[in-house]
Amino acid sequence: MEPLDGWDQPFSGCSTGGHRLTWAQRSLADLSPDIGNDGLAVATQVFGALPEGLRIDQVREAVGHAVARHESLRTRYEPEVTETRQAFVAGEGRVRLSAFEAGGRDPETVANEVAAGLAADLFTPEELPVRPAVILDGGRPSAVALAVRHASADGLAGDLILEAIREACRPSGNAPSAAWTPAELAAFEASPEGRAQAVRSGDYLTDALTVMVDSSCTRRGPASQGTRAGLLIAAGAAEAVRHLARHHRVSEAMVFTAAHGRVLGRLAGSSVVAVQTATANRGRTQLRASVAHLTQLVPAVLDVSSASFGDACRASGLALMKAAQVGHHDPDMLRAAVDRVRHETGTDPKPAYSLNLRALRPTELRLHHVTRDRREDAEPPPAYSDFLVEKDRPPMDLGFAVWGLNENLELSAAADAALFSGEELRALLQEVADEILHAAEEAGWKAEA
Repeated sequence: MEPLDGWDQPFSGCSTGGHRLTWAQRSLADLSPDIGNDGLAVATQVFGALPEGLRIDQVREAVGHAVARHESLRTRYEPEVTETRQAFVAGEGRVRLSAFEAGGRDPETVANEVAAGLAADLFTPEELPVRPAVILDGGRPSAVALAVRHASADGLAGDLILEAIREACRPSGNAPSAAWTPAELAAFEASPEGRAQAVRSGDYLTDALTVMVDSSCTRRGPASQGTRAGLLIAAGAAEAVRHLARHHRVSEAMVFTAAHGRVLGRLAGSSVVAVQTATANRGRTQLRASVAHLTQLVPAVLDVSSASFGDACRASGLALMKAAQVGHHDPDMLRAAVDRVRHETGTDPKPAYSLNLRALRPTELRLHHVTRDRREDAEPPPAYSDFLVEKDRPPMDLGFAVWGLNENLELSAAADAALFSGEELRALLQEVADEILHAAEEAGWKAEA
């Protein structure tokens, strides 16, 4: 699909050169498919329902403002994948904003097509890690599509840009606070409050990781054969999730967390499940707009013993809320806690699974992960597909994510191919979907015929 128009919006901000990747960024690169010359996966995001009365010049200025405000949207990397790989933050330049006309079609449908097109070409080492586009409906900005370099801008890059666009329509003085820059984070870490939080975080991480040693459902198997990924599409099941959230007065994220926890509790034969979540420090509101500089993997322990699905949702929510609040914004603290537990117990604390909470937050967001290994001959996609993502790098044992919540429910899993077959991944994902559907039916929901 060819763009109708495009603009090079200037930006300027502070620049930094040659700093090493954070632990979280290196982890993302290690788990990503080996795409092109940088090994960093590409994610696409689509947003709809932009504010009424928004002008195209406001969108252009908002995109430029977001790029100037958030260093992650200006971060580039050396092309070689090495242990000492360096990152560079551009101080000034231009970001390209493309425009596409819906032409009477649904703007979000067009945005999905545009997002896939934006992600089709590899990012070059000199390119900014974000490719934005605006979808026009009769000349009016109606939706936004993005492709981002994942380890640089992570899953919240779209939120940052969308927030800037919505902020353009707010009265002056009501703008939310920006995410902290690395320099501001360093100042906080050196303050008495920052040092006290680091002590609390270290104690919490050690306690959570110690429990993981006893409750892990890690499976023993032969040498790694790479990471196997699976995607299950449960047709029409999204309304069951929304019904459970309304019925039990919890968030949709907690519905997913409880369902995954209960299924994995049965798999491990345990009333508690140790998890590792992709999260950010929510204890400080200034950090709510997380970027890859701040994202970390925080351990938590979920009690899945309750027979009530609603109680399981609330227990999971409290556990993850505590993990997110107590977890420190410095990802290296998690590594230090892992080393400490390993030394004190003589065992390796490994979580039962990791859960990508980022994909669970705003229901208006359609998040898709694009890799070269996804089957390209399926339109519409099959109800289930699985494929090998990686063959050379150390894979994860077992991880889950939720990639879609529109009419259908899209559940995905990734696991060590030596430990889980495609059939086993499919059975696990189907069990999660069935757990949700069964709980919804018990709560009075009826699927449409």
